[in-house]
Amino acid sequence: MKKTIFFILVFQFSTLFSQNTWNPVNTGTSTSLFSLSFPTNQIAWVVGQDGLIMKSVDGGNTWNVQASNVLNSLYGCFFPTTTYGWAVGWDGKILKTADGGNTWVSQQSGTTNYLNSAYFFSTTSGIIVGENGTILKTSDGGNTWNSITSNTTMILYMIDFISPTTGIIVGQGGRILKTTDGGNTWVIKNSGITADLFTMHFINANIGYAAGDFGKIIKTTDGGETWTNITTPNSTIIGTIWFSDINRGWAAQMDGNLLYTTNGGVNWKSDTSFGITAMWTSFFTSPDTGFVAGNDGKMYKTTNGSILSNDENNYLSKADNQLNIFPNPVKKEAEIDYYLASKGLCLINLYDENGKKTNCLVSEVKEKGKHQLRFNSDKYESGVYFIELITETEKIIKKLIISHK
Repeated sequence: MKKTIFFILVFQFSTLFSQNTWNPVNTGTSTSLFSLSFPTNQIAWVVGQDGLIMKSVDGGNTWNVQASNVLNSLYGCFFPTTTYGWAVGWDGKILKTADGGNTWVSQQSGTTNYLNSAYFFSTTSGIIVGENGTILKTSDGGNTWNSITSNTTMILYMIDFISPTTGIIVGQGGRILKTTDGGNTWVIKNSGITADLFTMHFINANIGYAAGDFGKIIKTTDGGETWTNITTPNSTIIGTIWFSDINRGWAAQMDGNLLYTTNGGVNWKSDTSFGITAMWTSFFTSPDTGFVAGNDGKMYKTTNGSILSNDENNYLSKADNQLNIFPNPVKKEAEIDYYLASKGLCLINLYDENGKKTNCLVSEVKEKGKHQLRFNSDKYESGVYFIELITETEKIIKKLIISHK
């Protein structure tokens, strides 16, 4: 299983690139933590070894244990709202809460394969992946789970969706699967490598990275259709990767290296000054605020994650369109910032979990430069949505989570 491969992920930071700092969070436990989920920037859950589930209601500063009533290690969790959530793990275990974690109920998965990762579009629709190519899908809140053909027996480690219908799974042996119909069918894509892929991160609907064993990082610029290998300084396992924009990215390795790029992965800097602690999960609620957590209940938080030195800022290019949403998840209002590389017609659309366009937020000619849009979520139900920015030269899609409760 994913957590028994014992790849030791280094993500404990005493100093990070200029003024970037990570501070320890007292979780109150020494049990290993495997997966974080923040349905809002204040309310969060983390799950871990031996059935551990903990909740925070103050932005991750303090954590309280919730009773899972199981001893199965839990490797993944996902909360589409602050009341509904799922945790998955060893021996096919699936747990669901419908009351913010006050009570957790086991669901029948129909498998004893261990489950690594979950993605939920709403309180009723979701997908889980795991051992032996397992893909499970529900459309009734987990009352029933249907097995989806994956065309592989490889371990599947992580799932994410980059649009309402397009999703990516990464896994063992360099396996990459892609769906364009909301997860009903999956097609194997050529990653170009045979190393296990434990993690991925997509900046937008086109550009994404996957990483894993032997220090391998691969990049796609066409939404996961094709992948190219990226040269890294060494061959140590990478356990997690995160990009804050098209230029800046981080990859943590087992030997104490934290790799950092300011030019989209073309070149990587290596910092070896960090202590070695296995970190299994990370979650950022904004470009500045993020968390990492892992072995022995260790967790760290940054509130200035996007601060760079002047030299590093000089790398950042404004040659491309950009789209950012904050806060995300959205409780009531959000600020949508977008940068246009040139003057032209600009469309910003909102899509629901099924790919249906629910609103056109912007449709006009805009000048080159930065623009801002206030988004009010009052008339929308809680769930996963997608914001689409279309110009004459590019399309960018970003996930937007609405959580009213």
